[in-house]
Amino acid sequence: MVNIWQLKMTTELLDIEQINASLPIRTTAENEHWLLSSLDTFAEVLYVQEDQDVATWADIFSAHLAPHIKGVQVALYMQKGNSLYLVGGYALQQTNTKDQPLAIGEGIVGKVAKYNEPVFLQDDSINYQENLGTVSFQLAALVALPLAFNKKVCGVLEVLFMEKPKQIYIDLLQRLTERIAANLNLFMMMDKLAESKKVIQAKNENIWASINYAKKIQNTFLPSEAERLQIFSESFVIYKPLHIVSGDFYWLSVHDPIRIACIFDCTGHGIPAAFVSLLGYNLINEAIKQNFVYAPADIVAWLNYGIYQRMRNGNDKIDDGMDIGICTIQPLENEQFSIRYAGAKHNLFFSQAGKIEKLQSDKFSLGTAPQCEPNEQEIILQKGEMLYLLTDGYTDQANKDRKRFGTPKLMKLLEKIYTLPLHTQEYELRTTFENHSHEVEQRDDVTCIGLKLMVV
Repeated sequence: MVNIWQLKMTTELLDIEQINASLPIRTTAENEHWLLSSLDTFAEVLYVQEDQDVATWADIFSAHLAPHIKGVQVALYMQKGNSLYLVGGYALQQTNTKDQPLAIGEGIVGKVAKYNEPVFLQDDSINYQENLGTVSFQLAALVALPLAFNKKVCGVLEVLFMEKPKQIYIDLLQRLTERIAANLNLFMMMDKLAESKKVIQAKNENIWASINYAKKIQNTFLPSEAERLQIFSESFVIYKPLHIVSGDFYWLSVHDPIRIACIFDCTGHGIPAAFVSLLGYNLINEAIKQNFVYAPADIVAWLNYGIYQRMRNGNDKIDDGMDIGICTIQPLENEQFSIRYAGAKHNLFFSQAGKIEKLQSDKFSLGTAPQCEPNEQEIILQKGEMLYLLTDGYTDQANKDRKRFGTPKLMKLLEKIYTLPLHTQEYELRTTFENHSHEVEQRDDVTCIGLKLMVV
């Protein structure tokens, strides 16, 4: 922006009705070609480029406008609330002018904005003083036009002339006001959107910070790797929440000579399911650690009643529930193990005699009724056999053809890998899941526990 003058207007005492002289009428036919050509030129100049801010746009437009109509200064003001702000111009002294608001009704520009009426001053009506000196100069004319969009003022265009402007220049200014006002309105909307975006962004950051912190809290309820390996020395875990927090969780415990492994799958996923999982965590601790309930069927019944009482027996009934798989492992003689299992919608998979078998769970979800009669099953396995507990997020995952992974495919995969080292089994399960769901979003929380029966 060229630095020439910052003008100090001395017309505050003029009455708006007195200074509002009649503006020139439409240009004559012989000047119409120049006018139309100018309008075409400024249609391109006024176009708002991508990522262009209002100051850059206003400066470019003003730098084109001033020499085109032989003006010595152009100033473009935008209204924000009850004030006008200089957003750009041509031949303005670079001071703090842009940061100093002008009240609506103050001075020529303020009155134009207040009354939504143009002002045209010429000859002896106006004076100004050079910003850095004391020499006075006489202006020939001042034009201040309101910029209104949908009949609402959003700014003012002010042009100063050292010689009397032609009528065609004034006519061009009048014709440009509508497009200038539309652009100012666009920038005002962009400013509002930017402010809204900042507010939303700040809220999102707070929400995500809270969720990430909730994840840290939830992870404290899960057994650490050291704790897991102390209870089951040969084991692996795959834990893949759909969102940051999960409705799945797993629980491990030892009560010599019995070791217990549980997986939980709460209805839904994300934050609501994560809250429900806390209820399951409290109830499993209450059943086993406080009331010494070790039989899988009894644990399932305990959890079912507790969930029903807390979620469906009050004024604010909640329809969410929980699926579960619980197995106890007790060593026997001759390097054999007694495996007892009870589950609600989660099967237990195990290796035996070179094949993968499963123990079928009950078909109900916990908390749907106050009483239930869980079915408890027992199998005897040899040392070195594998147990697998999985939530249905693994088998329910669809591929790009919308086909579920499914239980039969899972059993074939387990039969292929169960003799491999545990870290290789974990890798194969993870990789197979990721390949199956390639280009498809994960649809549910996924948890898988693999346990190798070993004599402690």
